[in-house]
Amino acid sequence: MDIKISEKSLRQFLKTKANTNEIISALTQCGPTVDRFHKTGDDTIFEIESITNRIDTASVFGIARDCNAILQQMNIESKLENSPYNTKLIDDKNQRAKLNITIPNPDLVIRFTASTFENCQIKTSPKETQELLNNSDQRPLNNLIDITNELTLLYGLPTHVFDLDKLAIQSLTIRQAKSGEVITTLDDQKNKLEDSDIVIEDGNGRIVDLCGVMGGQIAEVDEHSKNILFIAPVYNPKNIRQTSLRIQKRTLASQIYEKSPDPELTPYILALGSQMIKDRTGGHLSSKIFDYYPQPIKTIPVVLHLNWLKNFSGIEIPDTSINQILQNLGFTKITIKDRELSCLPPSFRAKDISLREDLAEEII
Repeated sequence: MDIKISEKSLRQFLKTKANTNEIISALTQCGPTVDRFHKTGDDTIFEIESITNRIDTASVFGIARDCNAILQQMNIESKLENSPYNTKLIDDKNQRAKLNITIPNPDLVIRFTASTFENCQIKTSPKETQELLNNSDQRPLNNLIDITNELTLLYGLPTHVFDLDKLAIQSLTIRQAKSGEVITTLDDQKNKLEDSDIVIEDGNGRIVDLCGVMGGQIAEVDEHSKNILFIAPVYNPKNIRQTSLRIQKRTLASQIYEKSPDPELTPYILALGSQMIKDRTGGHLSSKIFDYYPQPIKTIPVVLHLNWLKNFSGIEIPDTSINQILQNLGFTKITIKDRELSCLPPSFRAKDISLREDLAEEII
């Protein structure tokens, strides 16, 4: 998939003296390819190809992480900052209200986190947010909806907001659609559903979301919304892809979801989004955090022998460089003993790194 990011947004996470051309060169030689770029005002927009197995690079932060690792190997000083994984999680101990969300089939949902906010004030977004969205081909709508799109662009995990007061008795069920059901989505299109689709039904039997693809009109946030439900989910990628292709809605969210984004990221994105909601709308948390995660992902150590790596690559790579590369790419528990390297892939590469060849590719 192709994404557009601005250099300004990249430098929120990448502290370096490298200039624009050096960043473009570094990425194109060793990382996600910058296919095109153009100047707009005092910013530069990069058009970048994020390959299918590297959904972790389909965001500004993901590109910054790879760029940081590459620049350091080119002896250009660089540092990765503001990692979402370092975000302080939401403290909900003073909240009494609990979200009533039911998920009968755990095969449909990898992880689902949610919270509610009250007394939000809907208005236009800050100028910087509007510029970020416009430069990434996303249309600014209002301060609440724009937060969800900004989070997707910056961190590669889609989120969604609902008008809580439009959700009947505010009891939700995430389930398979029944063949023949219909939802009118936010683009004012009526969509006939199949049983492979994932939907959210409110307490009155109405479908309010076509999960992972597009929200429904029933609980749409508008200028009158005050109380909202904010969700940061990860769905079964096969279902999302089937739905998106069948009804021909290739949204940014669906393209990300069908490639398995990191479920370990969801509570951090919920926390980041919650702070943005508080700062930009004046709303405040009104519920306990809902976190459904039936089968946490597990990463397994990957091992390779450095003599094999030398023969495979044709070059001798110093142990210190190997360690630095892997650390910068998020690998942990890195050990090198008797020329044998062992390390643990990060959660956002759990489905991508399992063989010694995978590890060798990262290092090389």
